[in-house]
Amino acid sequence: MRKHPVLLLELVISLVLFGAIMAILFSSYKELSQAKHSLKKDKEILLTRQKLQLRLSQIFSKTETLTMEDEACLLTYDDGWDPAAAFRGQREAMLYIDKGRLVFVTWPEKGPGRKEILYEPAHSFILEFFDAKKGDWNPQYPEQKPFMMKMIIDKNLTLPFFL
Repeated sequence: MRKHPVLLLELVISLVLFGAIMAILFSSYKELSQAKHSLKKDKEILLTRQKLQLRLSQIFSKTETLTMEDEACLLTYDDGWDPAAAFRGQREAMLYIDKGRLVFVTWPEKGPGRKEILYEPAHSFILEFFDAKKGDWNPQYPEQKPFMMKMIIDKNLTLPFFL
């Protein structure tokens, strides 16, 4: 038997097949990488919103008084135990928009306040309270503490709270 030398045509065909397989593998890897990146961004957004929901739930569930003034919400609430002794117990606080961020400031009886950035970007927020008698949402804080309220940030993010 004679050995046949590798023909140029066979070599070209094998290189084309190898190139096609590599292109398919690379495009699959690229799509997988893009999906992973998109999933990571969505996860970060979800965790940020969960953190916001949790912190606001902690605040609103312990709220004693609440008043809306212009673009701010003034409230008094019981912060409970805090590592900083000045911030323990009943505190005055304010929720407002500052430089495109939703900010919560708490003041002790003496000394400077504590500023928490709760969410960004945020350009406006609305608080609404559920009126059980009417079965409707009301922007005014009722005389008796409502059992449910919601916060709407930038007209597209709604966060409900059970008080």
